Amino acid sequence: KRTGFSFYIYAPKRCDDLRLRWTRPWPDADWRSLLRIRRDYADAGVKFGVGLSPYALYRNLNSETERDLATKLEYLDRLELDILGIFFDDMPQGGADLAELQVGIMSRVVAASQAKTFVFCPTFYSDDPLLTRLSGSIPEGYLATLGERLECNVHIFWTGPKVCSEEISGAHIEDITQRLSASVHSTEKSVQPGSVPLKRPRPPGPGSSSRRNTSPSGVKNMVVGMTITRCCSTASDRIVPW
Repeated sequence: KRTGFSFYIYAPKRCDDLRLRWTRPWPDADWRSLLRIRRDYADAGVKFGVGLSPYALYRNLNSETERDLATKLEYLDRLELDILGIFFDDMPQGGADLAELQVGIMSRVVAASQAKTFVFCPTFYSDDPLLTRLSGSIPEGYLATLGERLECNVHIFWTGPKVCSEEISGAHIEDITQRLSASVHSTEKSVQPGSVPLKRPRPPGPGSSSRRNTSPSGVKNMVVGMTITRCCSTASDRIVPW
């Protein structure tokens, strides 16, 4: 907070309770630790969120897994979350209807959760070809469907032209916003936290001159927010937005 950060999303890659084994009952010790973390951020006056990655749920969506999701959201509601993220990154491709299935899951989350703000990370969250090598080919119309069908109060994470982009230009933000027809929450990934100076911007209005203004001060007015993702760290993997 002393350096200008205003909120934090707890979403470590190593936390199976939020990823590969997200359906299992939360171990008591892990849950108590998460409650302590939540209290620490509340005491510091920093907004707190959690990123849930319901691994490949869209491949096995049925009455049982829907109950599992509802149970998980009830648990997370006990944290009185300021932010809830649903992250479909690092997951296998789910077929031509991937976007529709993920939108349906996100709609269930928004309807059931008491979180104040929602963010969504697509399976394909960058134009980087690396993602197609990891998750398969991107379904036709995937991004456009997300932009069209996700509820307007859901922000979309996007890391730019690369998974770890050295720069996200105003022209790129304008392009992806048009492709999504939605507000974008830009995400920088960095091994060293704080290595990318970020601001907290909002999307441009109609007729904005974003193509002419691609400096950091111009880009900041083109997205609803920006984050730093600390990844591949020996200490922890976590998202630290502000």
